[in-house]
Amino acid sequence: MNRLFFTLLFALSYLSVSAGGPWLKRPLRFVEPDSVVTWGYDGRDFRSLALLADSTARGERIPLTRPDFDARKRTFAQWREAQAELNLVGSEGDPQHDPQGLSAAKWVVRASQLFLMQGDAAYADFIERALYNAALHTVSDTTLRRGTIDKFQAACLLLSAPSLMYATSTDADLYVNLYTNSTATLPLPSLGRITIDQVTDMPVTGSVKLRFSQMRESVRLALHLRMPDWVGVRPTGKYAYVAPDSVRTSPTIYVNGHEVDPLVVDDKGYVVIERDWLSMDEVYIDFPLQLQRVYLASDREAQRGAPIAAERAAYQWGPLVYFISNPSPRGCYVTAHSPLSVAPEPDLTTGYPILHGTMYRTKGTVQDTEAEGVEYESTAYSKY
Repeated sequence: MNRLFFTLLFALSYLSVSAGGPWLKRPLRFVEPDSVVTWGYDGRDFRSLALLADSTARGERIPLTRPDFDARKRTFAQWREAQAELNLVGSEGDPQHDPQGLSAAKWVVRASQLFLMQGDAAYADFIERALYNAALHTVSDTTLRRGTIDKFQAACLLLSAPSLMYATSTDADLYVNLYTNSTATLPLPSLGRITIDQVTDMPVTGSVKLRFSQMRESVRLALHLRMPDWVGVRPTGKYAYVAPDSVRTSPTIYVNGHEVDPLVVDDKGYVVIERDWLSMDEVYIDFPLQLQRVYLASDREAQRGAPIAAERAAYQWGPLVYFISNPSPRGCYVTAHSPLSVAPEPDLTTGYPILHGTMYRTKGTVQDTEAEGVEYESTAYSKY
């Protein structure tokens, strides 16, 4: 299969899944990419960066075909088996040495299809991780020649990202999966079309504002807002975990200036706000972005809090993954107590935070007070 983004669509309106298990009774549906316009204050939105990397790339809605639907249990089993092989940037292999674009695109397609059939935020968590890390890293990697399969598939993935932002059901449900500047005109099967604007500077800060418009009358709608795994208000994904020493702060949500309290996250990972919506109604979300250690679920050594080799250390700021890169981490280690902070000034190109920390040279001891400290600086993986 030369392209991972299918053009064959399958009508799912009559499909239903038996009750029980992780499956929805009726699959969700992504919107068309062209119905969502993304933009960035600095011109660095998904579409612009993708086309700069490969002008021949195409973005399409990732559909659910009849064969995909029939193979759902096999796909789910493959997904669960693959958790130990997936890396922290949303792909496979060594993220600092192996190409990431093709694998990220493959697994985003599978995660997207499973999301449509299960409605679980864990799949959107993976999609976000792959977009902000594996895909952006691949399209900006100057060591990859233009036209390579990895760069092409990463560009296609970024061009398809707008359609993954929102999903709808056959009922009055609207799922918000990704947070980035956009204007979307969305078809709701039972309600017609609505327009929703999203204004944010994620992932620099965690401020997000959603505004409804172009509505002639009130619309009864259940708005599902994804609570990302890195926020810490629900269990993280089954393959990546935020370290337990991270401070957890709950997000805050306001509807037309009134706080949503208590903040209830459902078993799918969403805060659901069901009400009659009018034009110019606004939802404001304040996600608490913070620096966090992160590791794979299979990394038992890191889970125990033991010192680990610096080249294996990873951190997150929101969805952004960081590795120690400058200077080389070889021959060094870090612990849960190694100094780590956010630099006063962000990266001038991306606006993303820069990390400053200390690692220690391995000299037969793992005592920080006895080992030589080495200062390092780290930019977001997508800037590599």
